Amino acid sequence: MAWFDDKSTGGLISSQMWDDMADTLVSVSGSYYNHSSNRDAHYPSSNITGWLDNVYISTTASVNKLNDVDTVSDTPARDEVLKWNGTNWVPATYSTTFEFSIASFSDGETTASKLIGVGEWNVIGGLSFAATYSNGPPDNSCVQMAENDNTFDTVVKTLTTPFTAGTNTVAVDYPVAKDQYITFRLSSNVDTDTDTDEDGDIYFRNYIRYGLLGKNSGFSASEISGLTSKTISNDHTRSVSLNAGSSEYLIFAFPATYTDLPSGTTYIGVSGGTGFRFNGMTCAFQPKEIVSITNNAGYTENYEAYGSTLGNLGNSTLTTYTSRQELNEIYYGVTTTASGYNEADVEGLTNSPITDDSTQTWSEVTAGAGEYLLFCFPKRWGEKGTDYSFYDNGTGFEAAFETPETVSITNSQGWTENFYVYRSENANLGAITIRTS
Repeated sequence: MAWFDDKSTGGLISSQMWDDMADTLVSVSGSYYNHSSNRDAHYPSSNITGWLDNVYISTTASVNKLNDVDTVSDTPARDEVLKWNGTNWVPATYSTTFEFSIASFSDGETTASKLIGVGEWNVIGGLSFAATYSNGPPDNSCVQMAENDNTFDTVVKTLTTPFTAGTNTVAVDYPVAKDQYITFRLSSNVDTDTDTDEDGDIYFRNYIRYGLLGKNSGFSASEISGLTSKTISNDHTRSVSLNAGSSEYLIFAFPATYTDLPSGTTYIGVSGGTGFRFNGMTCAFQPKEIVSITNNAGYTENYEAYGSTLGNLGNSTLTTYTSRQELNEIYYGVTTTASGYNEADVEGLTNSPITDDSTQTWSEVTAGAGEYLLFCFPKRWGEKGTDYSFYDNGTGFEAAFETPETVSITNSQGWTENFYVYRSENANLGAITIRTS
């Protein structure tokens, strides 16, 4: 296509536009042609008038000569096309969009969980909003708020040029109850292009509290609220490090609206463990107590508080569960006692791994002269010959054990359950590895 270059303005007129201009004159080297009636007829230059004095035909002019084309600000690259950016035709890849959108939005809150309180959470100017845009800036932009996914009907800030930052112009209250949330949303537009963006939900929760006390019952509000460790969360199943010295008990407390943690001191009668493990095994805890606590943001609610049955449990990890945990030490080794076993006989055995697997290969033991093998398994595992059997792992033959005796064992964490105590029929078996399956 040829272009007609208006030398006075720098603009171009396409040949098609020229074809539509019947009876106009075009200057070429000082001569003029009647375009519609006679392309070969020359006219003297004195016959031309108006802006056409400045028009000549050009086949080499750049498309950038067009007033609404900009190939200078961004030099075209291979395979790019001209796309309308809302102001000019500019070079861009085929997939490029010039549609307005919000590139980022932040409400300035770095944690997703806040402590629940009463009344005003953030004063005017207490929240800092920030935004960036693609193909902006916008014509209008405002920050709205909603509670619990309800309508965004509260405007907390109308941003002004350049629409990238601002603080709340209305105070923001706490939600009415724990574990509810609020959300801030940015709404912006350029002409008919609109976009919204949210910076995540901000939940308001209470403390999970834990630590040590010199008592395991009869708690006061000040004792529970004064525990040394706490975290804002709605998850009361967690692992925490505690070091209980002399006369110190493990204490764990949480809002009473959450599921109870099973407590107790014995498997007998409840057919299960507790919801607490310490030192890797089921730990005995006293029944829950209800204590009303007001947090430092003014929110009051009932807590369930639990204390370990035993004190001075040492330094380890307390893990809490909403289901009963049955994990204990398993005792085995050698003994010269032939029968009538008690707790001291069992707990004095050399091996005591913590496991709940009744079918495995156990570490090698050596039974010398007058020594029997002794294996002690929780009664809840079932009985030899029905739920598992003993084998010499070296030969594969079944190992002969006597009918078990029942002994009540309280572990180092204060939890009690019955064990079946099995003695080998023969003494002096030497080095042997027992497998149960």
